[in-house]
Amino acid sequence: MTYHLMASDFVGLLDVLNVRKVSLVGWSDGGCTGYDLAINYPDRLERIFTFGSNADVSGFSDDFVNNPVVAAYLARTRLEYRRLSPAPNDWDSFNAAMNTMWTTLPTYTAPQLRTIRVHATIADGQFDEGMKPEHLRYLVATIPDARLVILPNLSHFAMLQGPSAFNGAVLDFLRDYK
Repeated sequence: MTYHLMASDFVGLLDVLNVRKVSLVGWSDGGCTGYDLAINYPDRLERIFTFGSNADVSGFSDDFVNNPVVAAYLARTRLEYRRLSPAPNDWDSFNAAMNTMWTTLPTYTAPQLRTIRVHATIADGQFDEGMKPEHLRYLVATIPDARLVILPNLSHFAMLQGPSAFNGAVLDFLRDYK
């Protein structure tokens, strides 16, 4: 499991659907995958909106997994995986692969991030449990013309906690980059 593999799978899906370019909204791992798309498949993107996403493991907070909100979310994902997956008994191997990915990836370098030429909004909740605020500022300073959007009083799970604020930020992003 890697972000590059997910990006190449996404491009394969776009090809099957005969979709040339998209505006990508990526939350957490989806945003990390968005960075990979912007670096390796820039012709497939109009723009990217990443939320709570890091470009390398230094941006990830050390105490993320010890947070009670995160623990509740991870318990929820385990139950939902078992209920919705076509391979419900494969949770342990899936979870192990995800944990390996989270502790080793992404590894996008500053020179790679500087190659991103699509409009980029780097967004997060004010109280994100997983992303270091200084890492978000680094992303905005490194990706050309990127902008930072911080949603007040929300966390990594802003789309669940404050869907109106989250959706408003996404709609602003889509309107502003026409």
